[in-house]
Amino acid sequence: MNLHDKLKIKKNDTVAIIGSGGKTTMLWALAKERKEQGAFVTTSTHIMKPDKSDCDIIISTDSEKYIKKNKIIASLDINKDNKCTGLKESCCDIPILYEADGSKRLPAKLHNSNEPVIYKNTDIVVLVIGLSCLGKPIKDVCHRYELLNLNPNEIFNIKHLIMCIDDGIKSSKMPKNKIRIFLNQLDVVSNKEVIHNLCKTFNYPYIFYGSLKSDG
Repeated sequence: MNLHDKLKIKKNDTVAIIGSGGKTTMLWALAKERKEQGAFVTTSTHIMKPDKSDCDIIISTDSEKYIKKNKIIASLDINKDNKCTGLKESCCDIPILYEADGSKRLPAKLHNSNEPVIYKNTDIVVLVIGLSCLGKPIKDVCHRYELLNLNPNEIFNIKHLIMCIDDGIKSSKMPKNKIRIFLNQLDVVSNKEVIHNLCKTFNYPYIFYGSLKSDG
């Protein structure tokens, strides 16, 4: 799939990616779609050092920013554990793609009062949630489940999925027309009709589903 077309994102939009269950995959997939015109990637929080297959050039955050055709450039400062920090908000004066959230590699999450970290010039927020959370104990699949006093041993279901969607929308503090919801990992769901019906009935203008690793 072409994610920019599917999610109705322009290739010169500044895009924040939040949530869980595929944020980093979404980030580099969007970057690859912008490679011909040049893509610039960073993070407002933390991200793992990109693989060589994801990124052509890594520059430090104090380097002069630039976009180069046919290149994916990441502005990151890398520590000894290969974790990276990115640009400060005041430095974001060109179209960028950036990860703005953390989820401890779990497919679902709730946000605390400091999350996500959205730059003011952001055009679009993409909220990603991994459908592999369904059917498993909440404690095993949902980061910060304690924020809603959820029973850690309860099985994560559609009700909890909707909670996470609502929480991500609210936490982004962005208007609805600037938020895209992407339910990832559809390939692990046995009853895909349930997800189709959820998206059809959910009162939201931009909600999509698919499998990033298998579809694009």
